[in-house]
Amino acid sequence: MPSDAEDLIQGWLRARREEATGCDAWPLIGPVAAPPYVMFMQAGQSDEDTLDSDEETLTTGSFTIEVYGAGYAEAHQMARDIRRNVRNFTGSSGDLTIARVLVTDSKDLDPVFEDGQNKPIAYAVEITLSISWME
Repeated sequence: MPSDAEDLIQGWLRARREEATGCDAWPLIGPVAAPPYVMFMQAGQSDEDTLDSDEETLTTGSFTIEVYGAGYAEAHQMARDIRRNVRNFTGSSGDLTIARVLVTDSKDLDPVFEDGQNKPIAYAVEITLSISWME
């Protein structure tokens, strides 16, 4: 079960993606619907103590975002908008301080086909982020 800090980070990330793309962002498995939509998940997390205080911990989470568009250009434009909206962000989410957001990777995923169809129903781009926050 995610901690309060993880919930705040995921809420912040979801809001930033929805703001950037204008479409819903779903954790893990998105709607079975026509694109565009965005799915996301936390892929990993590590903690390190800081020099400033024995009580503060810098937590870094790895997040993947899958952006689905009806066309290749739409998927890539949405991915660019998300990267622009989150890259190098510093600020707060609730009572957490977000220290940094780095885009660590971005790549095409396999197109999505319906059974028996030759034309894809969606094109996808995967973005990997590293988000560090203070707890």
